[in-house]
Amino acid sequence: MTDPRTATSGRDRGDRASDVLSAFGRAAFGWAVRRKLWVSAGVASLGLVTGTLLGIPLNPSAIALLYFSALAIYSIDDVFDASLDVPRRAVPVRSIAYTVVGLLVVCVALHAAPPSTRVLVTVGGLVCLGYGAPLPLARLRRLKEIPGIKGWWIAGAVTTATIGVPLSYQPWPVGLPGECAGLAGVLFVVTYTNVQLFDIRDLRRDARSGVPTLPCLIGVERTKWLLFGVLALTASALATLSLAGLVSWHPVYWVGIGLSVVSVARLGPATPRLIFDLWADGALIVLGLLSVVLGSLA
Repeated sequence: MTDPRTATSGRDRGDRASDVLSAFGRAAFGWAVRRKLWVSAGVASLGLVTGTLLGIPLNPSAIALLYFSALAIYSIDDVFDASLDVPRRAVPVRSIAYTVVGLLVVCVALHAAPPSTRVLVTVGGLVCLGYGAPLPLARLRRLKEIPGIKGWWIAGAVTTATIGVPLSYQPWPVGLPGECAGLAGVLFVVTYTNVQLFDIRDLRRDARSGVPTLPCLIGVERTKWLLFGVLALTASALATLSLAGLVSWHPVYWVGIGLSVVSVARLGPATPRLIFDLWADGALIVLGLLSVVLGSLA
């Protein structure tokens, strides 16, 4: 017969081991989030979606370029935010370090990239940095202080990059424009929803920093209802275009819209930050992995 004390001791050791692993997992994920590694993976994952839906070969250089470009841009934006926040705060050393790492990798990747890729990444990177850079001679301190511009700017930049960079490594396939337009529409809406969700989470900080995001302007509930409406219109337009034969019925489109709907319904200002980051940017990573799996089965 098993000694109850031995069984209890074994369960206690198992519980302690589980607690240690859980704490380690939370710490590791928090480390990745703070250093923009997780969100950069989300951006790069959308490049995988592009490759699968447009039927172009997976190019590791294009995905790496997306990842490290996002890492550098987000890290530089952290530096801008620290210097312009009220009250002003110290620039995180990690942001400077990851800026240097990201830029070095991007420069090496661009050296071996096609000319069209170099132009796209260079011009696109400057546009992205211009969004958060200080404007000492203008009435506004930076462009992100234009009311409501944040979601449009970031979603447009991410959509352009995650479609344009993989395509810039490939010749233009026959019959691509229709599918490319459908992909751009879905990626833009999914990314726009993601940005607005983070603006809901960061509502107080953005208001304090003078960045009038959509939730600051119309409130959390109205922002959520607006996102539900945008996602419903996107689903309707996608179904119409698919029935007309202009866009495919690829499952990744519908999973992306579905995950966005669930995110809007479940995430809010009270959601713990790690859970919020895990789900919101994790949904983009899920889309990328799903597209690779489905692409390998096709």
